[in-house]
Amino acid sequence: MATETPAVPMVVPDEGTPGEPQPAENEGAPDLEEGSPSNASSGGDPVDDVACISAGSFSYAELEEKLKRISPGSNVAIPSAKMFEVVETLVSGLRGMVQQHDLFTDLLRTADYMKAFASQRKNSENQLYLRLEEAEASLSTARGDNEALRAD
Repeated sequence: MATETPAVPMVVPDEGTPGEPQPAENEGAPDLEEGSPSNASSGGDPVDDVACISAGSFSYAELEEKLKRISPGSNVAIPSAKMFEVVETLVSGLRGMVQQHDLFTDLLRTADYMKAFASQRKNSENQLYLRLEEAEASLSTARGDNEALRAD
């Protein structure tokens, strides 16, 4: 028997009848094609690592179901406890990264609000200085008019 896993189901002898070949069964296993990207990326292993990752949230039940589909007689390496620890570590790390992303997003939003607030305050301050200058000019004109009236 070859050590490399074939890309298509092969004929194996039945244990009950030594001379009679029967097709191998791949119940629930993914269809394997030679041009399959999963075979190319995982070195020819028939287990598609990406298939174990759901599009939504991580689910141990879903992972367990996918692992149950691997037939007991296959050449595929049996997942070890270390693999589950690695998956848990990765999921935990990704959750931490999502939390950090959310925190940084909140900080950026707060910084934007602070910039807008400071800009509005600066504009208000500039408007007050303009009004003060207008009031001083008006006061100076009024004093000049007042002095002119007293002189008359």
